[in-house]
Amino acid sequence: MSSPIESELDLAPLEKAAHLAGLVGMRARVIPTEVRLDRWFLWEGTDLQVSESVVEHCPPGDAAALLVQAVIESKHRHRLSTKGQWLLICLLVGAGGAQWAAVGLGWPVLAVGLMALLVWWLGRRTGVAFRADDETVELMKNAEPLVRGMNRMNHQEMRLGRHQIPVRPDLHRRAERLVRLHGLACEERPGNEAGHE
Repeated sequence: MSSPIESELDLAPLEKAAHLAGLVGMRARVIPTEVRLDRWFLWEGTDLQVSESVVEHCPPGDAAALLVQAVIESKHRHRLSTKGQWLLICLLVGAGGAQWAAVGLGWPVLAVGLMALLVWWLGRRTGVAFRADDETVELMKNAEPLVRGMNRMNHQEMRLGRHQIPVRPDLHRRAERLVRLHGLACEERPGNEAGHE
């Protein structure tokens, strides 16, 4: 059953954006916003689920840029996770061998190796979003829709105890980076825009 918002919208631009990003034959549908999940899009098979907050706050072009970025970032995160798993297996096997070769050295080798693996993984994970941003801009041949989409979605917050915290604190920094890299004019916050939907 479609939501009231979905029946008023043409989701074809999102389906085209999914195709551009490599998700062929997707059928988009709007789902209720779940802020705690920190995801605007979910896809499986040919089902593309779009958070209601995206279609409420972003025009189709900006939402499409966010979708392309999310798909590209997901692919990079999957590759990074696979590499991390292989490195962990090699580390565990190596530490096991070290334990047999020199009694008592296996655990220290494993502990140091796990710390090094964690530092490597965190460093690479941080760069994945920037890399996906750059690839999105290259694919779409325009940085503005992605920057606008990030700025429009930067308002989302969730309550943690008595505090309101941003759901995606990285968005502002990433949008500023793209503005600098592509020489874009700074745009006002969505709440201050004239004629904001």
